[in-house]
Amino acid sequence: MLRDRAVRQLVGFMPRRSVVQIHLPLLIEKGLPHGGPFVYPFTIRRVKPRPADLLLRKDDVAMIYKRCSHCGKRIPSGTTCQCRKREYSKPQGIYTLYHTQRWQNLRASVMARYNGVDQWALHEHNRIECAETVHHIIPTVDNEELFFSVDNLIPVSRGSHDEIHALYKTDKQRVQERLQEIVKGRVGGG
Repeated sequence: MLRDRAVRQLVGFMPRRSVVQIHLPLLIEKGLPHGGPFVYPFTIRRVKPRPADLLLRKDDVAMIYKRCSHCGKRIPSGTTCQCRKREYSKPQGIYTLYHTQRWQNLRASVMARYNGVDQWALHEHNRIECAETVHHIIPTVDNEELFFSVDNLIPVSRGSHDEIHALYKTDKQRVQERLQEIVKGRVGGG
């Protein structure tokens, strides 16, 4: 009971169901009863904040901890667990070109040229769908020089893009010819 009152006096305004770690030197400094360092889970009613001299700093005395929902480790509140931090590798080779302003502008102009309509779905399936990506008819892996060529780009939806790449595995040449016919028909005023 006395320990509970000491913890409440030290902590003051805390959220409900918090875990607080109290360190022995602070208890001695404040002149409160102590039994050594301990971790004490408790429920606190919301009270008015204490004056600044009674509030505890993060590195001074009390730390609020939480459990990581992914791995279950105990971590300080307000931080991110190491298991949740991802390390992304930088794009290498031809993939660095996708992050340039030149590509972003070219992509926007191709989308505007076709009014954001998926050309594959329009010409092959007679459906009107919104285009989400710009597809390289001849892949950049095969020919890097055509990366910024407008005649090699066609706007397609995600589903159409997946369909095109699936068809590339069976008859790549025929699909590429059909895509170039679509682009040339549009460029020629079709």
